[in-house]
Amino acid sequence: MGRMRDPKLAQLNPKFAVKAAAVLADLRGKGWDATIAEAWRSPASQLRKFRRGFSKVRWGFHCATTQGGKPDALAADIVDQRWYWRMPVLKLRLYRKHIMSSAKAHGLTSGATWRGFGLWGDFAHLQWKGISIEEAKAGKRP
Repeated sequence: MGRMRDPKLAQLNPKFAVKAAAVLADLRGKGWDATIAEAWRSPASQLRKFRRGFSKVRWGFHCATTQGGKPDALAADIVDQRWYWRMPVLKLRLYRKHIMSSAKAHGLTSGATWRGFGLWGDFAHLQWKGISIEEAKAGKRP
């Protein structure tokens, strides 16, 4: 079930990629067909998401790059490949519980805990903990 190695892990900051891979493994171990739907995104793409109401920030952890301009995202959207963002509500309750638990276990933050994105938060979002958006934009990395 699922991919053993998600190709979008390469778009993540190396330290974050290790933790995101652990979350993927945890979710797969619980029967989810987990994959990274979105990792790095350009600042222009992020701004479009903000303007359409899919994000609360104009520049986010998905937009992080190395000093050389290569993708170095500190966020990933992890979904079940069978449904992506259209997961049935009854399954979503359990998925949300599992991703929050795994994120916490690996020292990450899950958007499933956030308010302002409806009842379920941003259930697929996973991000690095301990660096602010401003710090990440300025180049701080784990």
